[in-house]
Amino acid sequence: MLLLCFSLDVKLYTWLSFLSSQSLNAALFYNNPDARSYVSLVPTSAHTGDGMGDLISQVVQLTQLRLAQRLAFSEEMQSMVLEVRADSLRATRFLRKLFPVDR
Repeated sequence: MLLLCFSLDVKLYTWLSFLSSQSLNAALFYNNPDARSYVSLVPTSAHTGDGMGDLISQVVQLTQLRLAQRLAFSEEMQSMVLEVRADSLRATRFLRKLFPVDR
């Protein structure tokens, strides 16, 4: 667990220094001092889905903060259902075996 935390810290500071070199202020979303002047970084995992709730929460909070005057209540609701099927997971595993990616 310690190695995982160390790896995350190294990657975080690498990204922070890269964004700083591009003249962007950035901070982890839970340490962000000012959402208007700092870019919030939300760590997520493509494998486990960890962090997706935090990411959606940040999108909603920033929308409410910056677009409060343009938000309106509507009786009609539009939605989209996204699903992952077992077929696509099998295809992904098959493609990874054929074309391994160095990580």
